[in-house]
This record gives sequence, structure tokens and C-alpha cells, in this order.
Amino acid sequence: MTKLWESVKALGRWLAARPAVIAAAVGTLVGAFVMVRSKENQIGRLKDAFEAQRIKAQVAKDEAKAELLTEQANVHADEVAEIRTQITASKRRAAELAHARSLEDASDEEIAKLFRDSGL
Repeated sequence: MTKLWESVKALGRWLAARPAVIAAAVGTLVGAFVMVRSKENQIGRLKDAFEAQRIKAQVAKDEAKAELLTEQANVHADEVAEIRTQITASKRRAAELAHARSLEDASDEEIAKLFRDSGL
């Protein structure tokens, strides 16, 4: 036990004589913490990432269908309104997955911006 205590004291003296080593260790820990925290906005689970990609494809398909129906005339106005509601709901779900929080109280414009900003 005394040999261990002597080794600890020797390590303490060595570290006290080299404050740059302590500063480098603290800097490394802070850098690692910052790197881990910077990954927060990414979709955490693989299952959620697949769902977000599926939603992205569905949104693109629905937007194309709505555009086509809009061009055909006002005959399909109800169907276009229903598709646009589905698009908004899909974008909301994808944005919730990307930002890992509930967006129930967000407006449609905020949802569209969060959807665009998430890279989906």
C-alpha cells in the first residue's frame, strides 16, 4: 500500500510541475463534450431515420399529385386540400423526428421551415 501511495504522490508532483498537461486534459474533455452536444439535432435512431426518409418521399409524391390536380382545374379542389393537409402532417412528423421534440403548437410556416432546415 505504501508503494502505491508513493506512486500517487510522485504522479502529483509530476503533474504539479507540468500545468500544460492538466490544461491539455481539460481542453480535451471540453472538446469531447462540445462534439457530443453538437450531434443533438441529428436523428438519433436508425428506425426514426428510415421513417423520416419514407416521409420525405411521401411528401414529394403528395406535392407532385397536388400540383397536377391543381393544374387540371378547380374540379379537384377538395382533394388538393386533403393532400395539402396530409403534406403538413407528414412534414410535422418528420420535423419532430429530426428535432426530437413535440411540435403540436407550431404553425404550418414554422413546420415548413423546420422541415427544410432539417435537411429532409
